[in-house]
Amino acid sequence: MATDAIDQPDSTINVTTEGAVATIVIDAGPVNLFTPTMLVELLRAGRKLAADDALKVVVIESRNPDFFIAHFDVATLLRDPGGSTERPTALNAFGAMCETYRTMPAVTIAKIAGRVGGGGSEFAMACDMRFGELGKAVVNQMEVPLGILPGGGGTQRLTQLVGYARAAELILGGIDLDAATGEQWGYFNRSLPAGEIDDYVASIVNRIASFPLSAVRLAKQSMLAGVPDPQRGLLEESYLFSQLVASPSATNTMATFLEHGGQQPSVERKIAALSGTLSTRDRLVDLLRAELDTYLITASRPEVRTASTRCAPWSGDDVTAHLVATFQRFTAMLQQSRAGDYTAPFGRDDLSAENLAAVANLEGDPLTLLGRAVTEFCELVDDPMELMAHQMGPIPVLVQISFGLSDLVLHHDDLLAAVGERYEPPTKTLFPVVAAWTDVIGFSELEGADDVWSTLLTVSGR
Repeated sequence: MATDAIDQPDSTINVTTEGAVATIVIDAGPVNLFTPTMLVELLRAGRKLAADDALKVVVIESRNPDFFIAHFDVATLLRDPGGSTERPTALNAFGAMCETYRTMPAVTIAKIAGRVGGGGSEFAMACDMRFGELGKAVVNQMEVPLGILPGGGGTQRLTQLVGYARAAELILGGIDLDAATGEQWGYFNRSLPAGEIDDYVASIVNRIASFPLSAVRLAKQSMLAGVPDPQRGLLEESYLFSQLVASPSATNTMATFLEHGGQQPSVERKIAALSGTLSTRDRLVDLLRAELDTYLITASRPEVRTASTRCAPWSGDDVTAHLVATFQRFTAMLQQSRAGDYTAPFGRDDLSAENLAAVANLEGDPLTLLGRAVTEFCELVDDPMELMAHQMGPIPVLVQISFGLSDLVLHHDDLLAAVGERYEPPTKTLFPVVAAWTDVIGFSELEGADDVWSTLLTVSGR
């Protein structure tokens, strides 16, 4: 038996060959992250195995019983997204690796006893067969919830395996696919209990290996000739992926995923639940609460409360009162649209007058009232029964939150400017606001701006 650990002591894979059968064992840490190192090693091993004229079968499995391959390393995507505006004319390294295993003369079999997701699933789908362990094997394409799309063949291969509608459910929904359902849908050839999967895969491997070499290899070649060439779709997928991966929306979502424990075993086991909470709305609500705390600290300073701001003739207290009226209006609009009334609460012509009247008529301490108004709004949009993230009304919930956060940030700058100071919002606050404005409102003026904060101030009339 020949063994090849890719000549590295910290190799992510181990390759052994016995007779006409090669076995690749994935061994890459707690969740088997698909790292650039693993990509290079799988590509190198695949090319070597494809050139082996005596080989009939290649089996890929994991040493980790809980994870086949979790997904591609999100930290790597953040560090080096590799986005390009040029349409590619050749497959990237990941695409070339998957195609190597799909088209090599030997039969490729993925034995999956644990979670497989993202790029790991895309690799498995490039194999000729996939077998899953009942109660353990779970598939998840988690890219869309992270603000990107499957960029290693997922949008192309999954539609071929399970059909367009079911692929749409898995890719766009970011949901888990269990082993039993995966067999019914066509992702897995078979899903078997823990006590049977090893024996069955061994039996099918040994059976194929016992047949004449030329018959096995040429039969696979003939079957591939009847399958549409995926290259055109893979190139389009790669191009669209590159448009997303470096966008502010994607980088913020991926960073949030890591901040919430992504790529750790306990979190990866419930990745469908986690990815469902990473929406722009949830991030903006969290930022809104944090920005409120920061704003109130500034607004409570005596010299700020009484100072005349750039929103003349308003003082600091007047600006805070305006924010109270703003969030009360957002809450009223949301409640109104939920009741089925989608008419605008205020017309453009009298919006300024309504704001001035709201400030003049406000009774009570504006600092205390602002905290209540923002909290009431956040509790309303955080309602678990909320189904209106893309509400049909004139101002969608996401846009309301973005406007509200923008108002807090911009008026914070007004307050400090009144006493000769300057507010620079942190990147973690500014970028999600810009991403929301750009993605939801189509505010292209902010996209690609060299000085985003100054641009935001300019387009907001500051």
